[in-house]
Amino acid sequence: MSGNNQIQMPQMPKEAAYGLVEQFRTLGKRVAFPGHDIVLDPENGCLQFELRDPWYTNIPVACVEDIKLTLDGREIPADSIEFVIRDMAIPFRYAVNLHELIWSMGEIAVIRAKTDVSGLKAGSSCRMELEFEIRTPFEGYHLPNNRIRYLFDETMTFVGKEGGMQS
Repeated sequence: MSGNNQIQMPQMPKEAAYGLVEQFRTLGKRVAFPGHDIVLDPENGCLQFELRDPWYTNIPVACVEDIKLTLDGREIPADSIEFVIRDMAIPFRYAVNLHELIWSMGEIAVIRAKTDVSGLKAGSSCRMELEFEIRTPFEGYHLPNNRIRYLFDETMTFVGKEGGMQS
């Protein structure tokens, strides 16, 4: 017996790891949007939409590490985006520090963007691109860098605040 008593764990082939990433992305796409409405709130200068936890289990809010939101090609600055969970509005830039706040499997959060909505009309549609990255809460998924980047490209409909979600 040699002096090295470490157990060598078998490594997942890279091809399998990327296949796993695609499986998680596909699952996320199926569950992420409970509705396809973007609620306009001109009074408060914001728009918002619902987003269900796309990961297959609970994750700390801190695991959502990066976000990019584009509406009809117009990028919404990340520093104007809030993550709203259980009536707590958290500026996205601070959400990465909230390890104790859990986003539960299937739980619906609201993504709120403070932006000029004056040119947007209820009843019209837009192309919404949402890109965000989740760091897995622990190692062992064999994902590249223990992260998964979700890319959503959805057609959404603008609705007035009275016809949409209340937060």
